[in-house]
Amino acid sequence: MTDKTKTNNPSLASSTDFSHTKKLEKELIVRGQGVVAVAASTDCELNFLEFCFGEGKRAMKLSVTSISTTIQGLDGSGDWVILAANHHGIDRDPQCQYWLSIDGNNAVVRYGKGEIRGNTVLLEYGLKQDEQYLRANDIDSEAESWLKEVKDVDILASDNRLTDKVLIDPVTIEPPLFVAKTDDISMDDIAFQHKTVAENLTPACQQLYANISGKQFTLNTQAFPQFEQAINESINDVNGWCYQTLKAKANEFGSDAPEETYLRITMGVNLGESPGIPFVMEIWPSEHYSPIHNHGDANAIIRVLSGEITVKLFAMLSKFHDDPTPFATQVFKQGEVTWLSPGLNQIHQLKNKASDGKACITIQCYQYNRDNTQHYEYFDYLNPEKRTIEQFAPNSDMGFLEFKARMWQEWRERHGSEID
Repeated sequence: MTDKTKTNNPSLASSTDFSHTKKLEKELIVRGQGVVAVAASTDCELNFLEFCFGEGKRAMKLSVTSISTTIQGLDGSGDWVILAANHHGIDRDPQCQYWLSIDGNNAVVRYGKGEIRGNTVLLEYGLKQDEQYLRANDIDSEAESWLKEVKDVDILASDNRLTDKVLIDPVTIEPPLFVAKTDDISMDDIAFQHKTVAENLTPACQQLYANISGKQFTLNTQAFPQFEQAINESINDVNGWCYQTLKAKANEFGSDAPEETYLRITMGVNLGESPGIPFVMEIWPSEHYSPIHNHGDANAIIRVLSGEITVKLFAMLSKFHDDPTPFATQVFKQGEVTWLSPGLNQIHQLKNKASDGKACITIQCYQYNRDNTQHYEYFDYLNPEKRTIEQFAPNSDMGFLEFKARMWQEWRERHGSEID
């Protein structure tokens, strides 16, 4: 159990001078629930941050200092008492996003950094979790009668140059990563939150999913049933187009890194609604991977057409984290589909861990939200060698129709006698 003490606990003290804090007042969209998030602007570094909500004895605050985070409540004598604490203080990244979730329906307060979701929660407190302690300190724990009535959240910070946002839904469950068709989802999937359906995603994701989820969206066709095999042979043939193109891309994301490469085969043209061309077939040779990167605040659907891909998800893209730890790692196999939307699953790394020489082939498709007026045209990625965040303009190694014709040509050159 977390020790609950007065706020003069020396292990949680800070040398920060709180006398010059700035105040920001935010209002929840729905009373008693939602998320308030803040981040420093590019010219500002925080060393103290505090979220305050409730009134009188029915009040709580979440304080983040240089060395710790605490959730506090008022005891019967009007003193702040620590209800939960840890040593995850202000992040090294000046632009880190800090968020507070108020869940009045379940009487839980949660706090995290980076993406706003269950897997990035760093500290939480349930108002009904320790009734004996609350009664001993005369702390009002009738969550249904006051936390559900919270409307205003005051934010105190060591600087007022902050960006902020308010979301309508609190953090409750971790969103499922797998997207299933309606006929393939079970009651257990819903109960355990293993899968979701496209209708639960953003309108943009729903539209993208409808384009690439059909039975006919496959690599091999009646006209070219060896397409997948031809791609693998081209990767493994020193004279193959795939082999030569991958070799030429060895320095695409930094110094010589031949395995940090993959092929981007595009379909159609840039319609102005996505970072680059919206539909991209990506080819991941065995043991090849991407840098850790984001997706320009776009929506995306990813379907595995062949093999399997390992996806690591990260809370934030930061040059200040020497060895970032993923908050989730998931393997997606042939036929399986995953997703990302603005603020969720945005930062990831993909790798084909197969050691059998077989490529993983995926279809990735992207689209901005209709209300996105920025249209950031790049994927930002982490260059760990330089410890920088750099821009990648989504490009095309070849158009799909030209690529398929090229694979057919190579296939005929290798197997001409067998075809005839």
